[in-house]
Amino acid sequence: MLSIPVFAEYALGDFFYAAAGPILDFQLSEGNNITDQSGLGYLVGFGGKVKTEKFSFSLFPNYKRHSVIPFENNGSGKDILREFGVQLGIGYRF
Repeated sequence: MLSIPVFAEYALGDFFYAAAGPILDFQLSEGNNITDQSGLGYLVGFGGKVKTEKFSFSLFPNYKRHSVIPFENNGSGKDILREFGVQLGIGYRF
């Protein structure tokens, strides 16, 4: 599955932040045993970020729900993929 998140961050002080936004999902595999998850979903999370002079380090626990609004309506029951995850990030300032 190819997921393209578009989310906004809201700073909660110097360290913490909240983030939320939509996710565009495209299921690239065919012939599997799960319902097609292509569609519009969402992401919400609460994390922390530490910045130094050249680097930033972040920890972002989040919840994603895929295909809340499917691209194609197949008319049958649909299993919606949900995931809890933790993203670790390292950034470098040029």
